[in-house]
Amino acid sequence: MSRMSHKIVPNLLAIALLSSLVACQSGEDVSSSPASSLAKQGQYALREKMETLKATHRFEMKLEYALNDGTKNYRRRYTFTYTDKAYALTHGDETYGYASHAGGIYTFSVLNGTFDAGPVYNLNIDDIWDSRSGLRNYYDGLNPSVVGSDDAYVFALSDTYNLNACLQMSLLTPSTGLASILREFSVTANQDGLIFYLDFGANGYIQETVTHIGEQGYVISALDQYESKGGLPRQADEELVALMAHLDGYNYESPMGSIAVSEDKTITVGTRYFTNGYVYEDYTDEYIAYAAEQGVAVKRGGYVSLSGGSAIKSGIYQFTASEDSDGNPQILSKDLSLATGETSDMTKAYPYFNRFSYMSYLSSFYPTSSNPYTRGAGYVSTRTDLASEFQKQIFQNSKTTPTSFYLLPEGEGENLSIRFLLPQSDNTAYSLVVTKFGTVKIPFIESFQASIAQTRGC
Repeated sequence: MSRMSHKIVPNLLAIALLSSLVACQSGEDVSSSPASSLAKQGQYALREKMETLKATHRFEMKLEYALNDGTKNYRRRYTFTYTDKAYALTHGDETYGYASHAGGIYTFSVLNGTFDAGPVYNLNIDDIWDSRSGLRNYYDGLNPSVVGSDDAYVFALSDTYNLNACLQMSLLTPSTGLASILREFSVTANQDGLIFYLDFGANGYIQETVTHIGEQGYVISALDQYESKGGLPRQADEELVALMAHLDGYNYESPMGSIAVSEDKTITVGTRYFTNGYVYEDYTDEYIAYAAEQGVAVKRGGYVSLSGGSAIKSGIYQFTASEDSDGNPQILSKDLSLATGETSDMTKAYPYFNRFSYMSYLSSFYPTSSNPYTRGAGYVSTRTDLASEFQKQIFQNSKTTPTSFYLLPEGEGENLSIRFLLPQSDNTAYSLVVTKFGTVKIPFIESFQASIAQTRGC
């Protein structure tokens, strides 16, 4: 299956403004105002059609956008298709959209007549019209009660209720300044549907021609044909699934990188260890000393899950690692601080780099032979929402915006590592490696856990 482009549907809840989609093009024919061919009075049920349009998710809207902003003349046509289970935006021979599916909302495209199913986009809802987090029919903001019995009506320019609904369906808002230059705003009913017309005088116009309003069985034919043959959302690459399965054991380590302390000296920060029972940050002596020089107290420590006993309740505790008289690391009870009493499950309480977090999104990653920062092949996702979610969990103090997300295998066998790479909008990148799968064992922490467990029932 070919790789699906996400050219104009980057976000389920925030579709890009039309101004970022249109391009300068002159000489394209567009329709004139409907005012010159009004239907007979009352023949086509203007108010009833507006009421149906307000309530339905079945219609097609052709948008003719011809506004002159003083420097460019945007004269393009777009088609918005709404059905009970899908939404699509078409321009020329390219269609991009979303479809409802039992496994979650997924993306799709139709390019040059070829249907391409994309990955599941949102697992939390299986209906794109879900009132909590799905798409919206902006025509639901219409107020049909203002129109009369004729099949043509000119709205008052102060009717922001209906104006806002029509501008939003054009992916615009009054804040763009358009409302201040509007000359006339009208609607006309005809045999096929409705025509909304916004006249901006010398600045051009916007025309929305709406058909198939509330039509039973109205579907997007390419999507309907694909699903009728058993078609599903794009599935994750099998090799990627196998790669991420190395994280299933929740047992691995992650180097914390290095830091340049002078022009000719770099020091290693340390290593972070992960298991089902604890997370341990083991800083190097060199880094601890350097931090102290900077006035920052850095201590080895982390989080430990304790099942509880007579003197302590179950939960996840934060700890610092001290040294005994022989210089061996240890945990003292007085060093403990209850981090959460809600769970003793480290895999839920601490942000792991595990398959649980990404399995549902792995179908969004596509094979790539290169990346901007390292050598070698891997997988890339252009979904910035997924990259941002990971970045917030792992790089909690980051302030820049990720532009993509790479999963890069490095080495093989016992030397296998997975690099998480997040290129940033300022041309830098966050990089983090996870390795040594299934080998982590910190004896002094496990001895402490055992000692606490022995106090139960005393």
